[in-house]
Amino acid sequence: MECLYCKTVLKTISSLNQHQKTAKYCLSKQQKKPEKQYECCFCNTGFTVKSALHSHLSICKANTPIIQEQLQELDIVKKKIKKIYFR
Repeated sequence: MECLYCKTVLKTISSLNQHQKTAKYCLSKQQKKPEKQYECCFCNTGFTVKSALHSHLSICKANTPIIQEQLQELDIVKKKIKKIYFR
């Protein structure tokens, strides 16, 4: 099976359909924006497939102990503000 848009050859119809919905270079040839179904909780980068997000998490520069500590402190401050605001 050959993709009509980018000419990539795939073995099955289901892999072709998945490719046409998620491959960023194919979506750009279709003039569509990729749906970012999965988002990195550290840097907010979007991904179309879950496996790409998991790969990204291991190298994400925002996923460091210092950043994680700062995010936890920010969450504490947010909770305090919500508590004060909603009294």
